[in-house]
Amino acid sequence: MYRVELSRHDGGVLHQQIAEACADYASAEAALAAVLPKAKRCAEKSRQALWLRIYDERSRVVFGTLLP
Repeated sequence: MYRVELSRHDGGVLHQQIAEACADYASAEAALAAVLPKAKRCAEKSRQALWLRIYDERSRVVFGTLLP
């Protein structure tokens, strides 16, 4: 299972900004496909950079990107 975390560039976690970020996914690709479009819009609306990270079942980061 994979989970998503969306946080501000300064490290503050954004809880429930995007409902899809609260779900568990079968693959990192599925998580990215579900969350990325809304995360981009959230970053644009807030006018601040956001980190999007995907974690595996052992809480290791398997993907991370900074959304400008």
